[in-house]
Amino acid sequence: MITADSGQLATDKNIYTATMESLGGLLYQSELPGFGVQSAASGVPSGKSISFNVVDNLFYWSAGALSEAPLPLTIENEAADAVDIDHDTLFQSGLMIGAYNGATGWHQHLYYTLPSNAPVGVYAVVLQLTAPGLDTSSPFVLAFNRGETAGNFSAAVAAIGQTQFGTPGDANLDGQVDGADYTIWADHFQSVGSLSEGDFNRDGQVDGADYTIWADHFMPASAGVLPIPEPSTWLLSLAALICVTLFRVR
Repeated sequence: MITADSGQLATDKNIYTATMESLGGLLYQSELPGFGVQSAASGVPSGKSISFNVVDNLFYWSAGALSEAPLPLTIENEAADAVDIDHDTLFQSGLMIGAYNGATGWHQHLYYTLPSNAPVGVYAVVLQLTAPGLDTSSPFVLAFNRGETAGNFSAAVAAIGQTQFGTPGDANLDGQVDGADYTIWADHFQSVGSLSEGDFNRDGQVDGADYTIWADHFMPASAGVLPIPEPSTWLLSLAALICVTLFRVR
């Protein structure tokens, strides 16, 4: 289910699962998971067009481990627009899911397909929801079982759930590691945070280690080489003070 509390799109789960079924030996396909809005009370304005972006490459799990996806997975909407996701995909604009009409129980489906020669395994895509005038959602995973046992599917979902998604240092998931991501990191420095708040190494803290990840991947969209912003003096002083305080307490 999709909500938009406080102006930000959100999903009710971080990982959704489905099974790819063979269609006459021509391809494997699933129409699940779908996307829905329970009611107008969800915070999604009536008439709002909801789309998705692709945040990362196609993940593939087989034989107990993640590896390079051998074939692309295609997502198609009801207008027959399609996007392919493979092992080289990073961020890319996706497709429109549908326009919420304000009705209770509004629901839309996409079509997820794999070629007929797709090997047995678990395939997973990482998406985020977008809509004009609303903040994008946090990334979420759609994991598809192509012939694995239930136990293997569960193991694959668990492994994929531990993976860091998107480009390292890209807090706002716009496909660029730039000054906007630095600002997010600085605004949450020395606090408990998530990826969208600058916790790039996902240890639960927004700190100097996360700045290093951002700096290592810094590359603005504009051409040319620009200087990398350095943490301001007050941030460094605060970090030093915290370290000294912790040392004295110990």
